[in-house]
Amino acid sequence: MISRANRLRGAHTRSVAVVGGARHCALIMRTIGSMRDSVYRIDAHFETDLESTAPDDALARFRDVDAFASHVRAERIDELWLTLPLTH
Repeated sequence: MISRANRLRGAHTRSVAVVGGARHCALIMRTIGSMRDSVYRIDAHFETDLESTAPDDALARFRDVDAFASHVRAERIDELWLTLPLTH
């Protein structure tokens, strides 16, 4: 069993790359950020909304799919989440 203290120190943390528009990505980031014991850490974002502007934070953001894929591979990101609305 993974203890809460280990999770808080980053043990067994899953890195995540998110694909979607800025609004949907922000919602996921807020949700994950509000969870005290979350094992997920969002490390990269592939922006699908061409008209949005990137917020000022340390998150790696991409609009080029090849650069995004290279980053995910190089950083060995554990999971890829799609945050697209069902209308897409």
